[in-house]
Parts: sequence; C-alpha cells; structure tokens
Amino acid sequence: QEQNMTFANSIGTITSLEDIKDGNYRNHSYFYFIALDPDTTPNLTRKPEGHYITYYHHGDFETLYRGYDAILKYAQAHHLELDAYFYEDLLLSEITVSSVDDFVVELSIRILNYPNLDWKNNLCEVIFWLLMQHQFLQVLKMHQHH
Repeated sequence: QEQNMTFANSIGTITSLEDIKDGNYRNHSYFYFIALDPDTTPNLTRKPEGHYITYYHHGDFETLYRGYDAILKYAQAHHLELDAYFYEDLLLSEITVSSVDDFVVELSIRILNYPNLDWKNNLCEVIFWLLMQHQFLQVLKMHQHH
C-alpha cells in the first residue's frame, strides 16, 4: 500500500443480465477483486447486500452457459426478479487442478424480490427441481451476502 499497490486474493467478472439473456456469456462488463483489506482500499465498490442465487459450475468455460441458463430457468420458474448483474468467480483453476474440465466457477446474481419468498417451505421443491434439471454436479442455492 505504501506504493499505491493493492493486493487481491481473487479476481472475478461482472456480466450484465441482459448480455446473459442474449447469449453473450463472455461479454464481461467489469472485472473485480476481493480486497484483502477493504477498510484501507481506496475507491472501493461493494457487492450489494442481499440474497443471491448461486450456481457452482464444474467444467471448462465452454460449458459455463449451462450454469447461467439454469439460473435463468430457475428464476423464471419461481417468479424471481433478478438484479442487473451476474458475478462470476473462478474457485478452482489451473493453479489447483490439472485440467480445465475440473474448474469450478461460482455464478451468482442478487434476487430483488426475496422477502416475498418462503424458502424453508420450498426446500423440497428446490431440490426436486434441480434433480429434474439433471444438475447433479452443480449446486444451486440461495444465500445471503453481507
């Protein structure tokens, strides 16, 4: 920091919902990093708080569209209003695995109408929907980002 350098432990991308809907999966709007010391990092923009749909994709980037499509189908089937941007984080990469086929990418997007939903009563429905979509390796979940 003494030399105006900021170190990061993770770099991700932000892609607009509209681009994903149009099939432009690799047309990233922004790149971002998770700051190691956010209190001292200048010009920091924070990920909005809220509940997110998160999908873990196992495989290379060529098949990543499956994760985006699964989130969109799930949101439509459950009448979820999604925020304007997807977040994409590469969790397992060439640094930790020997093949691109073993990459793990986390996709997430904020749910805008979450308070109207009762997920505790719908957990079985969520699991059943995932099994019907053949998403055995990928996991779709709801989580709250603080």
